[in-house]
Parts: sequence; C-alpha cells; structure tokens
Amino acid sequence: MSFLMILRIALKALNRNKMRTALTMLGMIIGVAAVITMVALGTGASGAIVFLLAALAGMALNRTLTPRRAAPEERIPPAAAS
Repeated sequence: MSFLMILRIALKALNRNKMRTALTMLGMIIGVAAVITMVALGTGASGAIVFLLAALAGMALNRTLTPRRAAPEERIPPAAAS
C-alpha cells in the first residue's frame, strides 16, 4: 500500500467517527494543558520557596538542576584513587 492510500483510509476513518475523533482531540488538548500547568506551578512554587528561604536566612541560596562537576585540579588521579 502506498502512503497516499494509507492516508486516504485514515482520513475516511476519522470522517466516519467524528464524535470519537473530537473527543480524542479534546482529551489530548486537556492532557497537554494539564502537564503544562503542573510544570508551571511546580516551577513557580520552587522559585517562591527558594525566595522565602533566602529572605529568612539573609543570604542567597543557589540551586542547581544538575550535579556539580569537579574542576580538573580537584579530580583524583586514577593511580591515587586505588
């Protein structure tokens, strides 16, 4: 089967099941919106907590998403590690 034939069959199936197609699209839209909202709320809450803790402690808090890698001079040579 060619790509155009497969596309034609798929479009016919979508056209015959309009309600199912609409509900599926609605579910996907709601799902994506929910994920975006949760990520935004988590990021905002994390920033607010860091801001409040910094204000309470009287100093700036640094947060990183990735672990800090040691500078070349801080790394242990393989011979000294064993």
